[in-house]
Amino acid sequence: PLITKLEFYHKQSVQVFVSLLRIVLIRLFTITAISIDLLAVYILSTGANDCWETEFGQVFYSQALFALIASIFVFAIYLAVRRLIAVILLGELHTWKWIPKKVIKVIDFVIDGPNFNITTRVMNIIYIQALLWLGMFFCPWLSVMGFLGFILLFIVMSFATISFVKFDVSQIYYSA
Repeated sequence: PLITKLEFYHKQSVQVFVSLLRIVLIRLFTITAISIDLLAVYILSTGANDCWETEFGQVFYSQALFALIASIFVFAIYLAVRRLIAVILLGELHTWKWIPKKVIKVIDFVIDGPNFNITTRVMNIIYIQALLWLGMFFCPWLSVMGFLGFILLFIVMSFATISFVKFDVSQIYYSA
């Protein structure tokens, strides 16, 4: 990711570990905050809605649906736009003689086109699965939506990855 690129880690394994730790903590805090908020609303409510399981299922359904949609479309659109910008901008910058070489190297470093980041992709899928598993107890239709969503996610991610992403074998090795 861009943040770990700018932090200049010396070892690839440290970069992968820091990325994984960030993603896991953010996702864990998100699920914990959702659950605590729902339970607090239920405990503090005056009995207006006695079926807290329905509210729990609705919130997890909306969270899982949004996470799937965001993973599918934002991932594909982000990769396509970033690849397009990298190809157009970097191709044009090398033809402009008035830009210093150091500036071009910095821009090459920052806008290098998307790399395949297996840790982020896997953690996004695990987060969606956690939402689906927690929500399936309260909303049985969540399993059908998750099944269809993961099929669509696989098709879109495989197409976008093959079409727009550069592979770095060493990063995949350290991530595995």
